[in-house]
Amino acid sequence: MMTEAAKASKLYYGWIVVLIAFLALLVSAGINSIPSVLMLSFEKEFGWDRASVSGALSIKILLYGLMGPFSAALMARFGIRRMMVIAMILLAGSLSLTPLMT
Repeated sequence: MMTEAAKASKLYYGWIVVLIAFLALLVSAGINSIPSVLMLSFEKEFGWDRASVSGALSIKILLYGLMGPFSAALMARFGIRRMMVIAMILLAGSLSLTPLMT
């Protein structure tokens, strides 16, 4: 038998999970594309050459790929929900510290 709350809610919980995952991927993709959009600004502001900026981006992509197995192990151990919350907090924290780069 369905409870009153389940009958009243016509929205399937899986769609909420899909929406949250979509928003997390959208924010992550936006954060990952910021350096390429700001490459000329980085060159002018910090005096870096294009090779230095591209090298830093290459290291970031390499580390991003190498973290996959470790993040999967952490999700298996601590749960996906907890790891998603921690990942979102880390993304927000790192994004808020971006203006303080010297």
